[in-house]
Amino acid sequence: MEEKMHRKKTFLLSIIVLLFSPAYGKQLAIATSKKIIIWNSDDWQQEKVLDTTTCIESIAFSPDGTRLAMSCTINEKITIWNTNDWKREKVLDTKSDIESIAFNPDGTHLAAATNNQIRIWNTSNWKPIKNLKADRFVKQIAFSPDGKYLAAGTKAKNTEGADLIIWNTNTWKPIKNWRAKYYSVDSVAFSPDGKLLAAAHGPNVTIWNTDTWNQKKILEKPEGALGLVTFSPDGKYLVRCSSYDNEITIWKTIDWSLEKVLKTKTDLPSAAFSPNKNLLALADGKDVTIWNTKKWNVEKKLQGDQWVKSMAWKPIDPTAQFGTKIRKKRKYFDIKIKTK
Repeated sequence: MEEKMHRKKTFLLSIIVLLFSPAYGKQLAIATSKKIIIWNSDDWQQEKVLDTTTCIESIAFSPDGTRLAMSCTINEKITIWNTNDWKREKVLDTKSDIESIAFNPDGTHLAAATNNQIRIWNTSNWKPIKNLKADRFVKQIAFSPDGKYLAAGTKAKNTEGADLIIWNTNTWKPIKNWRAKYYSVDSVAFSPDGKLLAAAHGPNVTIWNTDTWNQKKILEKPEGALGLVTFSPDGKYLVRCSSYDNEITIWKTIDWSLEKVLKTKTDLPSAAFSPNKNLLALADGKDVTIWNTKKWNVEKKLQGDQWVKSMAWKPIDPTAQFGTKIRKKRKYFDIKIKTK
């Protein structure tokens, strides 16, 4: 019997785990009458309180989370903070009422709904680049996830129908103008994949297919309701806040069946999903209730002393790397095999 040496090749797997900064996606900003409170959802401790001394209308984080914009209707200004040191970076004087603000997906533009127009600034130098005109008072605006479209809901005069207007952001020309039979399109929201647009008007929420701009679905409520609509970050749910019956209605987007109805104590509820989709913050008067969306149980109640006006979660930094990378390594070793 003879022994021969054979070389055998195998692979060893080495795992490299890269995680995003824990601060991103875990901070919730709550804007009350005259201050903004930053909460950390890990321990629900306050990280920062910004005293604004002016009445706040709405707030919005930039997509990378490095800026927080705040609008005020009374002084007609937009204040931008740097979230690294919480110092004021810029104050924009609009000289008109501000109903809604929004950053575009890459953070290069900031848009504001002011009366019957939408003003747009370049965030690199804060110079105005465009004014979009509307026939009616603009209530809320939203950019599509790919940045190709800007949607606006308007409020009509008297009993006239309101408009849903869609602009192409390359040409800044309107590509869609739909007249609702109700006097206000209160809220607009794109799905995370950009394939759907939800518009709340009167008792209904109309869902549009953004490929064809045809209506896909109408979600109806028996009575009139004013409030916002928002999609969950994974697109699994659509939420409608109703000021008529103090309800938060949650639908499954896969078949538009009812998932859950949450009750509030006040008639001006609002909602915001965390970037990791597991938490839903519901503003209810001076308080905010945090729901766990996996089991639909209450995780935390945040009590305040001022009326909640707006909420926003700090986004997960899109430039941060996360996940698991598998790398193969070749290694050779000798084995002895007996042969006759």
